[in-house]
Amino acid sequence: MIFMQNALSLSSSSFEMFNQTKHKIYKVDIVHNALYSDVVCHANIHLNMYLRLALTLVLLVGNINLFGFGQDSLAHSTKQAQPERYKALGGNIFLGYGHLKGNISNYISNPIFLGINVDILRGKMVFQIDDYIGFGKTIQTLSFPDDLEWSENMPALHFMLGGNFGYTILNTEAIKIVPLSGIGINLLTSSFLTSSDNSKNEPILPYYKLGCYIDIKSLRLFKDHRSFNYDEDYTCIRLSFGINSPIGTPKYENYYDGNMVYFTIGMGGLGRQ
Repeated sequence: MIFMQNALSLSSSSFEMFNQTKHKIYKVDIVHNALYSDVVCHANIHLNMYLRLALTLVLLVGNINLFGFGQDSLAHSTKQAQPERYKALGGNIFLGYGHLKGNISNYISNPIFLGINVDILRGKMVFQIDDYIGFGKTIQTLSFPDDLEWSENMPALHFMLGGNFGYTILNTEAIKIVPLSGIGINLLTSSFLTSSDNSKNEPILPYYKLGCYIDIKSLRLFKDHRSFNYDEDYTCIRLSFGINSPIGTPKYENYYDGNMVYFTIGMGGLGRQ
């Protein structure tokens, strides 16, 4: 009887210990599963972060110019790839003829010109310097209030200096057309190198110009037909025409008032820089 009681007591203790152990094992499993889920969750979060970061970097690299980065290098490469050279220097030597109109045409003959143009170009814009001398004579005597005269058939020389601004409207392999406008001064005198006795009555006439020049390119040697033109540089025959009109009213306007229509022909060229 006592043996049976001890056996039952031992069985109850063993069962209770088994239940406690099972309960502990169950708790361990719960903790393990929780830890495992937490680890997996954090791993997934980190993986997603890495993937998003990598994708963001790819997008940034692929679209870097959308955010303004690298534009300097892009502009530099574009500038290097630009085939056309924009700066140039040119000019021409010319002969010309001026037709005077107004009061001045009654006293001064139509001049013949010899001069040069210097052209400074940037793209289609042209800045031009005029420097030329015109040869004429007096048609009749000019008498002045100080009892001085500019006698008939005496030299009448035009020393002209001006600046013009133009814009190229046509530029092909064969021809170039540039309308222009500008201002200048015309010293009208009877003496070439020495001072004139009538210098105080010889005027400085300011004027403005409206005109145009045409470069006929592809100039060739007549013997072997060799062209002077290479790349964007060229040699040409230049035709120019226009009108010089006075600015203001000159002193002794009955002698000097009027304008001049001119035409010139010359030889020149252009050199790109």
